[in-house]
Amino acid sequence: QQQNNNNSSNQAEVIARVLQALPNNALSNTSTLANTIMLIQALSGNNNNNAGGNNGNMPQMNQQRISAPAPSKTSLKPFIPRPDDVKYKVEIPDSLVGRVLGRLGATITEIQNTSGCEVKFSQRGEYVPGTQNRLLYVCGQQAGCKIAQQLILSKIEGDAGSIPSWEEVK
Repeated sequence: QQQNNNNSSNQAEVIARVLQALPNNALSNTSTLANTIMLIQALSGNNNNNAGGNNGNMPQMNQQRISAPAPSKTSLKPFIPRPDDVKYKVEIPDSLVGRVLGRLGATITEIQNTSGCEVKFSQRGEYVPGTQNRLLYVCGQQAGCKIAQQLILSKIEGDAGSIPSWEEVK
């Protein structure tokens, strides 16, 4: 009986420490909640490896390895259009779109934040007629567009063959 009370007290302390360390709204994400529960179980010594379950102390979870979190997605600075903005488009082979987008959109977000421009691809499956190329649009101040163009080309150079020139959209 006393051991159960000590175990419950220990679990409550662990839960309180874990919850204090979490940022606001972190538990609204289901996978974060599941990983948090597994972390609490591991810290409290209740890792579901004992025969017969978990003594009813914590909810039974499927055993799964907690992997390193995905790289945090850099937040996108808001793009505010101006009357003197320019807009360019270029065809990008569909096979290279992922290089410009990056994992979880990190590369395209970095390009947008660095250049101050809005950078958007045509929808998936929406190609330039007769090709497997998607349109990439860059919109913003002239200097920012040049920066975005250079950053985009640096991600795909050497693999794109001949990238058509950037065309200004009126």
